[in-house]
Amino acid sequence: MHNLGQEIREAGFEAENASEDYAEFIDNLRGLGISYHFENEIKRIFSVINIKYSKNDQDSNIKDLYAPALEFRLLRQHGFNVSEEIFDSFKNEKGEFKSRLCDDIEGLL
Repeated sequence: MHNLGQEIREAGFEAENASEDYAEFIDNLRGLGISYHFENEIKRIFSVINIKYSKNDQDSNIKDLYAPALEFRLLRQHGFNVSEEIFDSFKNEKGEFKSRLCDDIEGLL
């Protein structure tokens, strides 16, 4: 495990590059039960992602719901206070999710 951990760190497990890929990777580590080996790295990445949302700095061109939903869930699970307003860009004027999201099963789950 030590060698794997070192390889992951050397491959660029850096908070500055926090992205959807990292959120998915962290979720997979949690599912495997080994995320505790990377607690410091995970905390740094979540801090960067949280700052992005607190500044309302998410990309408005995001077409699917998967990445924001995953990041929202992981941040909340790790004790970050993330507003559900991050989903506002996916809603219509009535406050309902836009119809184009009906095909985004992964994001809706």
